[in-house]
Amino acid sequence: MASVTLQLDAASRAQMKASYADYLLEPVPHSEFRAQVDGVTITAYASGKVLFQGKDVEAQVARW
Repeated sequence: MASVTLQLDAASRAQMKASYADYLLEPVPHSEFRAQVDGVTITAYASGKVLFQGKDVEAQVARW
């Protein structure tokens, strides 16, 4: 399983959350949101880090 971490500002994370509104899951501790799209789990943390995990993470990372 591949993983990529990005550091994004609050506005970008809010835009990301809105973009993934149909795919949101129960958040994990210290996270702002968590979503799963096409086998990729995206977890955004209050620290600004956004973790992408799964197969073909590059397709989701490229959006941001």
